Amino acid sequence: MTAYVRHYLRYVWKGQVCATTADDIQLQAQARNVSKEGLHLVFDQVSAQLIVPLGYVPNPTQPIELDLSIDEPGRKRLLLTAQVRGVRRLAQDAFSFHLEFVRLGTEVDQQLTDFIKSLPQES
Repeated sequence: MTAYVRHYLRYVWKGQVCATTADDIQLQAQARNVSKEGLHLVFDQVSAQLIVPLGYVPNPTQPIELDLSIDEPGRKRLLLTAQVRGVRRLAQDAFSFHLEFVRLGTEVDQQLTDFIKSLPQES
């Protein structure tokens, strides 16, 4: 059995993220934390069901991807692509999504690094 090993530290960030689905539907989410590897977002029930069907189990051969846009005051818009790695219900109208970044170019990788450096480390 293989255990999941975290390669990067998580940083607390409670900002808003705009997520765009493969069907070009734009959804708003609340971030919980971010790392160089991925992002933890919380969506409402309607948004969550637009992203993944009820009872969804992640499939590495057919990942669900989202395009993410992070707009923070005083910073260049950060555009990222991420794959859904896990979904968990937090409450009646709140779903936790664990996303892993994919296809980061050099410029985006540097923007992400600069963004993360400005955040407090999660304990």
